Amino acid sequence: MIGLLRRMSIILTLSLAFSLAACADAEPDEPEVPEAPMLCIADQGTTDFYIIRSDYSNQDITSYAVKLRRELNEKSGAEVGISTDWEKNPVYEHEIIVGKTLRESEGQFDRIGLGKTGYIIKENNGKIFLIGGTDEGTSLAVDYFISEFVDSSDGSISVPVGYEYVVHHQYDIPGLYIEMKKLDASRTILIPENAGKKVLESAENLRQTIYDRTGLMLEIKSGSDANAAFVISDKKASADAVHEITVSDGKLIFTSSAKSGVSACVDIFVANYLKDKKGSINFPSDFRYFDLGDYIFVSYPVTE
Repeated sequence: MIGLLRRMSIILTLSLAFSLAACADAEPDEPEVPEAPMLCIADQGTTDFYIIRSDYSNQDITSYAVKLRRELNEKSGAEVGISTDWEKNPVYEHEIIVGKTLRESEGQFDRIGLGKTGYIIKENNGKIFLIGGTDEGTSLAVDYFISEFVDSSDGSISVPVGYEYVVHHQYDIPGLYIEMKKLDASRTILIPENAGKKVLESAENLRQTIYDRTGLMLEIKSGSDANAAFVISDKKASADAVHEITVSDGKLIFTSSAKSGVSACVDIFVANYLKDKKGSINFPSDFRYFDLGDYIFVSYPVTE
């Protein structure tokens, strides 16, 4: 009897050992991740969503809103309404807002930061914003929303609550440097206090081109400014009938003695050094552009 009990004890011990080993080798169950709650836009041919555009929207924005409505209706079978942000129109609980409207709070979206082709798609408290840095960006937001949530659906269309998708414009010149110091939006374009129309237009052309190529929107100031990156000077260049661009104390300085004036000098710079250029550009301390009609001396910047 004692021997039988001993054999049973050994068997139980071995069984327990094998059971513990099996438990040790088994992977622990991973906790289930709850699915994100979804906001239903249309289902079974019904919807309570309205598409909203600005009451003053241009033809492009209006066409994007109409396109979105058509795609939603065709895919879901639901008649999605469309309206504007006119103050006498109702504000609906659920809306898809296309472009800039009165539905967004002041400063809610940084369009300059998004850039020309950048956009954001954001769900906030039952409203879905399709916002571009420009009208071109808004069109891309509409197209992405259609491809991601409408075309890929089975007729039941929804987005995750709190959904946010951001795309920034990819600039051809990711970095603009003077003496190896990268420019930022705090830098300025300085013009003379008595600047005429041509100088103002050239300064605006310079600012817009810098924005288009780098995403930096520089302020135009007159008088003096220690933070200036570009100085359009009313001083004469070092020789008659000459355009001259030099680097001094972290600034690019434009001067001219030519009849066409310093505005022409700025326009030459924009055409030669910013338009159609790609890659980071540095203007070193010894950079100099010297144009004397038939004779042109140029010290080129370094491209990284």
